[in-house]
Amino acid sequence: MEVNLKTFFMKNSGNIIGALLFGMAAGAVVGILLAPRKGSKTRNILISDAKNLTRQIKKKLEGEDLTEFYGNVHSASNPVKETV
Repeated sequence: MEVNLKTFFMKNSGNIIGALLFGMAAGAVVGILLAPRKGSKTRNILISDAKNLTRQIKKKLEGEDLTEFYGNVHSASNPVKETV
């Protein structure tokens, strides 16, 4: 018996959406219950880490010759172009 995916999803879309919403709600509850620290502290840590990463990337790129970087990216992408 062949199952047509389009028909399957059309007939069961309510169940699929319900399962997704239930999973999201359950994940949110578990995340809140098991969180090791307050949300504001976690957000501050994430923001700080993102700023540090940005600073590190900028510092690394300041001393780099971007034409060499471009050449490396370009030469690495050539095999991909040939296969596509």
